Amino acid sequence: MFRVNYKIVLALIASIYLLVSININFGKNKWQDVLESDAWGYYAYLPAVFIYHDLEFSFYEKVMNEGYFEPRLAYDYRVKIENHTSNKYFCGTALAISPFFAIAHFISAITNHPTDGYNRTYILMVNMAAIFYTVLGLFFLYRLLLFYVKNVSYALITILAFAFGTQLFYYSINEPGMSHVYSFCFINLFLWSSKSWIEFRKNFYLYIAFAALAMVFLIRPINMLIIFFIPFLSGSILQFKADAISYFSNKKLLIGSIICFLVIAAIQPLIYYIQTGHWWIDSYPGENFNFLQPHITQSLFSFRKGLFIYTPLVFLAQLGMTHLYRTNKFNLVSYSLFFFLITYIISSWWIWYYGGGFSLRPFIEYFGIFAILLAILLENSSNKKLLIIGIILIVLLCQIQTYQYRYFIIHWSDMNFNSYLNTYKALFNLQY
Repeated sequence: MFRVNYKIVLALIASIYLLVSININFGKNKWQDVLESDAWGYYAYLPAVFIYHDLEFSFYEKVMNEGYFEPRLAYDYRVKIENHTSNKYFCGTALAISPFFAIAHFISAITNHPTDGYNRTYILMVNMAAIFYTVLGLFFLYRLLLFYVKNVSYALITILAFAFGTQLFYYSINEPGMSHVYSFCFINLFLWSSKSWIEFRKNFYLYIAFAALAMVFLIRPINMLIIFFIPFLSGSILQFKADAISYFSNKKLLIGSIICFLVIAAIQPLIYYIQTGHWWIDSYPGENFNFLQPHITQSLFSFRKGLFIYTPLVFLAQLGMTHLYRTNKFNLVSYSLFFFLITYIISSWWIWYYGGGFSLRPFIEYFGIFAILLAILLENSSNKKLLIIGIILIVLLCQIQTYQYRYFIIHWSDMNFNSYLNTYKALFNLQY
């Protein structure tokens, strides 16, 4: 009897992502649209270090003048710090992409194409990197979900739902140079390895967790907030205390794990020192958090970018809290506090809607915690068929909205209730 397992599901997801990418990005000059906006800065570390040996990024004009990319996609990611030039963005995304960059460099060399870091092969490899890390992140998420559900089917349904019913799909294919899917992967690795250490007390898992946390830091430092989800992983106040005592009382493990984190995390300060002579800089001058004026309601419910409007699967997942209320009030409280914390921090950014983006994109990295709730909801629902039908409808809605966003029916920044309604009129050629 044929039995679906996680390998088949992940292979299916990877195949569909790849086929859609080939259709969208591989034909003629379509690849020239793959890098845009912030992605220019994330990626630039790779050619800077391995090809141009220039961490002041003076090759930017040369690349623009090569004619690879349309001027409308140009984005100068460089910032001036005391007469020194630095990259506005952090290096973690580039570090994650680096194996794919190496493959592209090798292919370009043996096929006599320019080894300049920006030809077609390099850019399409960014697309492959995003697909790889999304699927790998889903694998770690699947392993994590098995700690919370007994029926494997509900874990598989959950990763399928998040693969096709959220912005993971869009950012793996349409904007693969952005940082979000890479953060998603390493946060899930951190959560799974941390939970594995809690359950099995094998030090190997904790070293993995700290290495993953270092990558989370290098990709987007604010996502270090994920450490505040550890109480949920412990599952109870007594277990959390036991975990803390076990960790801090083991000096070898404590020192070793911290060293593991610091060795990887030190890459960014080292780059800053080479660039500016300072171990840390404010690479976002004039862009800050305003913690006295968070936009929590807008971040969740507005038609401009609201998470629950454009990612309703996350809203559905919140119903999983009803089961936590009945069975584990500690986890209910720890999840609720964590969700409030990340929402408060994310919504306090000076431009709370984060410029161009599909839904409120900084939440993408935290989809794993929402997936836990959805899997719990699936396993404990009294009407599973109705719930699965709801998930299918949400996936279809997400795919429609992805199409609308890709073709500018959903505006990248300036949506409201009326323009949202008009997107559906436009979809059926009624009015726009």
